[in-house]
Amino acid sequence: MFDDNEINGALDDTRPEEEKAKDFRMEELVCAPVVEWKEKTQDEWKKYPIFGQDGSSSCVAQGTCKSLGANNEREEGLFVTLSRRDFYTRRGNFPGLGMIGADAANIAVNFGATLDALMPSEGLGEAAMNVTKDRKPSFEKIGQIYRAKNWVAIPLFDIEAVASVIASGKVPIMFFKFTVAEWDQPVPQILGTYVNSHHCIAGVDFTLYKGKKAIIIDDSWGKNRGLNGQRILTEDWFKKENNRNTWANYFEDLQLIASNELKQPADAAKCYLPTDLSVGVRSDAVAQMQRCLGYLKDAAGYLFPLTQAPTGYFGGITRDAVKRFEAKGELPITGKMAGATRALFNDLFK
Repeated sequence: MFDDNEINGALDDTRPEEEKAKDFRMEELVCAPVVEWKEKTQDEWKKYPIFGQDGSSSCVAQGTCKSLGANNEREEGLFVTLSRRDFYTRRGNFPGLGMIGADAANIAVNFGATLDALMPSEGLGEAAMNVTKDRKPSFEKIGQIYRAKNWVAIPLFDIEAVASVIASGKVPIMFFKFTVAEWDQPVPQILGTYVNSHHCIAGVDFTLYKGKKAIIIDDSWGKNRGLNGQRILTEDWFKKENNRNTWANYFEDLQLIASNELKQPADAAKCYLPTDLSVGVRSDAVAQMQRCLGYLKDAAGYLFPLTQAPTGYFGGITRDAVKRFEAKGELPITGKMAGATRALFNDLFK
């Protein structure tokens, strides 16, 4: 099915840097549990159905649908097998090969995926994975049931962050680059600096392996590869100097977190912002601003989804909270805490 030729189902993120800066990032949330690293036997690993992509370039769809199906298990106690074909055919580069991580994450939020029983996708090659003629309007409505609420980017080269997402019951989606000779073994080994392939996998558990921290992954190369379709990915693959991790995200219902938070009255928050703040800034002033925005509500809920504590990083979540603040104040929508926006904020929280 696979040889050592180039395999590129997980495409590089080609968005401009200013667009990437607007992403919801894990650095803005303090919601992940501390990981207790211990050795687990293979029988103890979390198990989901193993998908097979049969040589197609649909690995991103495979991993993302695994994550969405696991979300349903968290919510209702039932893992649902979703159609990777329904998902894959919505990619922005259709009918080109592979998918971009941000594109897949947005598809998960906007469309979800219908049930695999309605649009079968298991073991299909590239040509069959691009067929859409059997998609019905009712299938699309079913897909909406399994949509993600929000997607959050995970810091690259951070195995602790990945494990903490898994410990919270979610399935992170990760992109790696390698040669097939390195990857196609139960415990992939980095053999050099040369890479010619890009692939997406789903993280399902974590363990210690021969003294190293490791993530247990489900690989859509099928149940006959690796360890019955799973592999042990050690901390070496997450080290920055090895430069093998190229994308990671997970799905989170941020509004649900915010709406369930108990908040003090708005007049309990005091804050003065002496300077303008915008995407990319990391400071105590940002943390104070996040705390105050967490006291305010609009029709959708609290403006900033405080989980444990403000983080002080101004990213996409904070930018959206500022936009909602501007809308409440009937100000021009900029997403920046500057000018009339900062003046209104300082007046409100003086």
